[in-house]
Amino acid sequence: MVDRPDGDRTGSIILVAGEEGKLLFLFRSEIVFADGSIYTELVNTTDIQIGVSIQVNDSCEVFTTEAGLFLSEGHVSQRLSDVYPDSYGEGVSLVWAGDLDGDSRIDVVLDDRPHYATRCFYQLFLSSEADPGSLVKEVARFSAAAC
Repeated sequence: MVDRPDGDRTGSIILVAGEEGKLLFLFRSEIVFADGSIYTELVNTTDIQIGVSIQVNDSCEVFTTEAGLFLSEGHVSQRLSDVYPDSYGEGVSLVWAGDLDGDSRIDVVLDDRPHYATRCFYQLFLSSEADPGSLVKEVARFSAAAC
C-alpha cells in the first residue's frame, strides 16, 4: 500500500474473530458459497516442477508435464497453469485444494507467479462453475507485485 502525499492512509486492517483452524484466505465476491463446513484435502505445496504428481484425494490429482500443470479426475484432465522449468523467481504452487463451494468436488487455489517480480498471483478455481467437460473454472484472482 502506498499512502497519499497528503497523509490520507489507503491501507486497511482486517481482523477475523475466532481461534478455530488457520485462516488461509478472505474472499469478497459475488459468488454465493454454500453454508456449512469447508473440506480441505491439501494445503500449501512448494513450487511444482515438471514431472510431479500430487494426489489430492481418492479421485483427483494434480500433475505437471512440459505442457503445464493439470488437474485430473478419472478420464478428464484440465490444464490450469504454466510450469517454469528455468525459474528466475517464477513458479507455481498448489496453495489449497478441497471443497469450498459445497458440491462435493475438488476446488483449487493456485499461486501462479509468471514473473520474478510477482510476489503472489492467487487464482481460485471452483468446480460448481466449471463448463461442460471441465473440472473447474477460474472465478477469482489476486496478485501483488514487488516492483
